[in-house]
Formats: sequence, C-alpha cells, structure tokens
Amino acid sequence: MHDLAFTDPEVGLYEGFATLGILLQLAAFNIEVPDQQNIVEDAIANVNAGLAAVPGEAKSLHGAF
Repeated sequence: MHDLAFTDPEVGLYEGFATLGILLQLAAFNIEVPDQQNIVEDAIANVNAGLAAVPGEAKSLHGAF
C-alpha cells in the first residue's frame, strides 16, 4: 500500500477517512494492526492535507460530523 501515490488531495482526504474508519472497526474487536500508530499518523496527515487543499470540501464535510 505504501507504493501507491495519490496526487489528488481529495483522494487523500477520503483515503484518510477510510483508513481511520477501518482501524476503528478493527479496534472495536480488539484487533491491533502492526505499525498501527504510523498508519493512523499517515491517515491524519492525508485528511489534513486534503482539507487544506480542497477548502470547499471542508465546508461540505462539516454537516457530516
């Protein structure tokens, strides 16, 4: 997965949310993933970068939370 490089910030935004969602589902069943901390940090970085690059998207996501 580390070999994939997304250049579209919107893709990174949704990839970050998807990654966090999957990890939270696994955590609900007490399943830990190797290198979990780094995966979470990368996912958060993707979300932050996506929100910064696509400011209009941040407004539409506001209602989702």
